[in-house]
Amino acid sequence: MPLLDEDHITQAVIASHAGAQDARLRDVMTSLVQHLHGFAREVRLTEDEWLAGLRFLSEAARAPQVAGAAGAAGAAGAAGAAGDAGPELAALSEVLGLSMLVKALNQHPPARAGATRAPLTAPLNAPLSAPPHSPFAPPASLPASGPVHQLLRALRRDP
Repeated sequence: MPLLDEDHITQAVIASHAGAQDARLRDVMTSLVQHLHGFAREVRLTEDEWLAGLRFLSEAARAPQVAGAAGAAGAAGAAGAAGDAGPELAALSEVLGLSMLVKALNQHPPARAGATRAPLTAPLNAPLSAPPHSPFAPPASLPASGPVHQLLRALRRDP
């Protein structure tokens, strides 16, 4: 068994799913593990912070569906795209800008010379303290007591 210290864990995890038959899944998981482990190393994530993050994601996943929330996740429509993930997780995707980034990454290239891509709904230089109508804000239909709103208050980005 290889030594599993902070310098070897990432490669051991990647090796554990190397036999996946779906090459795309293997590639996505490899990159996810590398970036997630890199993030934990970069910020020197503590066990308490890790546990708090797990609690946050668990609460967000358990948050009840709010009437009208599924179609109100902002410009990218993350709640509809997130399926059963729940409105809080879809809102988190909006707040982190991930929904907009995935949409931008998946636009088809221009069909003819000189054509431009469809504009995104927010300027690329949108401030981090985005106003509530920004695509980087959760839908207004989410309860103010939910985990995403609590995170925004902690970041001083009150919706």
